[in-house]
Parts: sequence; C-alpha cells; structure tokens
Amino acid sequence: MRATELTQPDLKKLGTAINLWINDSVTIDHINYILAHPLAKQFKTSGSRAIYRAMTYRGKENTKILKKRARYPIVAYSQSHELAVMAVEDYELPDPIVCYKKTVKPNEIILNFSAFVSFVKDKLPVFSPTYRDEKEIWMAPSPYYTAFNPKEIVSDTGKETY
Repeated sequence: MRATELTQPDLKKLGTAINLWINDSVTIDHINYILAHPLAKQFKTSGSRAIYRAMTYRGKENTKILKKRARYPIVAYSQSHELAVMAVEDYELPDPIVCYKKTVKPNEIILNFSAFVSFVKDKLPVFSPTYRDEKEIWMAPSPYYTAFNPKEIVSDTGKETY
C-alpha cells in the first residue's frame, strides 16, 4: 500500500495509535496496530550499531511504569544516550536514572519508530504537539533487550558516569 492510497479512517487510527504511544497512554492493541501497518514494514532497519535505554531504579511510580511496559510486545530504545536519559527525565521522578548501552542485533529490530513517525506525521489528521524525536527504535522483547548487566551501564545519576 502506498501512502497516497491510505484512507482517512486508516490515517486517523494510525495517528491515534502513534499519539497514544507518544503520550504514554497506549495499549497493546495500539502497538500491534502500528507494527502491523503496511507502511511500518519498510522501517525495520537502523544505521546505529549501539542503542541506549534509560530507567529509574527505585520508587513506586517507576514500578508501575515498568510493569505496564513489560507487557508490551516491544522494548523501546534510543539511538542516543542523551535522548534516552531525557525521555526518562520527562517523568520527573525523584529517583536516580541509569542508562545502559546495547549492541544492535539487526534481525531483532521490530520498527525504527522515529523514522516511521517522520515519514507519516505530515499525513496524519492530528499529530501530538508534545512529540520529540528521541531516535527511538523498537526491539524484540528478548532477554538480551529486557535486561542489562553492570558492564553495559554508561551513566548512573545516583552514582557516576562510567
């Protein structure tokens, strides 16, 4: 399907799913809709060899966020250390932020979300004004991407920068 052939209802549903992800109100059904969308198939690559994920490691609010996201069929990473940390800082939690680095396994890239959004955002009837391109890549939720070891940590606001 070419972008010019997309119907308004299709674009509206895609826009809703993307905006809900951006505003952290997404459901698994929305994520699956984005992943199954015909346009998403062309955005399964990344020029990056390294990706970053940041998270807080204490606090009740963090536990709620992590439990919610643990059910997702994807694990979101950034191609930038700084942008990964900024994404977590947006939650304004008082807890320290740890950021770790992984090597990209190209066959486990599910979607280059940032490239996809950049391609479709002007076609959508409504697009979130709060969107900031975090160079986001969606990876398969394999044990490699859902956990980290201390050697992969690149910064920790509770301790020091590695």
